[in-house]
Amino acid sequence: MSVEIVTKTRTRKYPIARSLLNSAIAHMTAAIEIQNKPYFSHRYEIVSALVITAWEKTLKSILYKKHFKIFKRNKRTIEFGDCLLAVKNQSDVKFDATYENLKLLYEYRNEAVHFYGESLDTIIFALLSESVHQFAKFLQNQFNRNLFSDKDLGLMPIAYQRPFTPEDFLTPFSASQNASVEVKKFS
Repeated sequence: MSVEIVTKTRTRKYPIARSLLNSAIAHMTAAIEIQNKPYFSHRYEIVSALVITAWEKTLKSILYKKHFKIFKRNKRTIEFGDCLLAVKNQSDVKFDATYENLKLLYEYRNEAVHFYGESLDTIIFALLSESVHQFAKFLQNQFNRNLFSDKDLGLMPIAYQRPFTPEDFLTPFSASQNASVEVKKFS
């Protein structure tokens, strides 16, 4: 995936960056709220879509503030993968672990429809948990914003109960033991 980034020399006004960031925080908060509901059908598919959207808007916000061209000629914005790569290539942003996490989560989101309800809960829970944690750190480091301060929510867990036990990773009796080839390939 190659991305062509064009830097503009004029000073930017920040309503677009601020609007993107506020929307990103709203998406991440919605993802956490849905994740924490006692029962929600297709939880991980929906939460992963919201988390990816939150990250995409956040990445576009930072790129816009740094004078990167995020709008294409057709008035659409650059795709998530291009945003991810552009931020990763920034020398002033430590992003490697987050980049790898988001690549996997994005792949899951894009391929979720092909798994026909097979359980990837263990894998997706871990990716989502780390992604939310990294999002909160990224907001603080890049924008000096606290994910939860505006809502006075304090620390909110990504789930009340883990959908797996630590033994799932240590024994041959993993939840994915009887999974399809596609699920095993993904994990």
